Amino acid sequence: MHHFIHNPLLRWRWLLTLGALCLVIAGLGSLTARRTPQEDTRVFAGAPIKAIACARNNATAVVATTDRVVPLSPPSPAGTSLPIAPATALVDMALSADGSVLAMLTTRDRQFADVALYRGTHQIASLHILLELGAGSHLALSPAGTKVVLDGWKETLVWDTTLDVVTRLPQGGGAIRDGFTRRDDLVSTNGVIWPAPPHVPSDLLASESAQAGWAFSLAVHPTKAIVAIGAEDGRIRLFDLANHRLIQTIVSHTGTVTALAFNHDGTWLAAGGGWGMEGDHHGEPEIRIWDVATGQRVVTLTPPDTAEISDLCFIGQEDQVLALTQKPWSPFGNLNPISAHLWQTH
Repeated sequence: MHHFIHNPLLRWRWLLTLGALCLVIAGLGSLTARRTPQEDTRVFAGAPIKAIACARNNATAVVATTDRVVPLSPPSPAGTSLPIAPATALVDMALSADGSVLAMLTTRDRQFADVALYRGTHQIASLHILLELGAGSHLALSPAGTKVVLDGWKETLVWDTTLDVVTRLPQGGGAIRDGFTRRDDLVSTNGVIWPAPPHVPSDLLASESAQAGWAFSLAVHPTKAIVAIGAEDGRIRLFDLANHRLIQTIVSHTGTVTALAFNHDGTWLAAGGGWGMEGDHHGEPEIRIWDVATGQRVVTLTPPDTAEISDLCFIGQEDQVLALTQKPWSPFGNLNPISAHLWQTH
């Protein structure tokens, strides 16, 4: 020991070995921690979140409070916060595939819909149109940010902002979620493909998934012509739109699949669960993430408030999961509070 203390070479060699050992232990601890997703409870502390939107490339995310829309994931071309006009209710919002265009659907009386498109903080298009809105009304934005679908209580509208033309779909409303493919074809949970491919019935998805009952959620693959539809039977059905066929079924929940989202490269599919149509506590109000290639569950995320997942999306290359939860039913209308949650999955 006396020899060690007075030998600088041995002393430095021992210190370097000890330091390397500490780094290895710290690294193993970090890897172990990543196996259990941790919710970041600091992000939304005290902030009443009303809606979320994520770009298809997962690089941009925005959240809406009671009076404004703010970027959550920089760099955000949606930019600085955008105010929501007083006495105006935000119904839904969406981002283009690269996050450069933000679409907001608002209303004052549920009889007229107001849509505004923003690039950064600059409004680039707007629409004020008669459209009866309900609790499930929403909008979707095409990948390039040039087309908007508005799903009302009784009818569905498609607004081409380039031509400033509004088309009323003959199939009517009732879809709970819509989405656009990379080719700007519209698909919806009620089975509509619009414009319908040649020689393929426009209700192809509806006929293929009729046994599922009501379809509540939809996600479009970021790089392939694949759409995932979640239904009240707890299953997720993946359709190949190029070959017009059902290619995979994932048994996800025992209750309704209320929300779906692909990650940035389409390898993972997140499915949110709810209590079911009657709110009878039949189901799992949690997020289950699936490996699309194998159909195996990767991880489960459980919100602390035991409320059903009303919306979710992935953020970034590290696959953070952003979700909204809400109690499904209220005897006095849709008055239940909304909570926001953010998890690290890696």
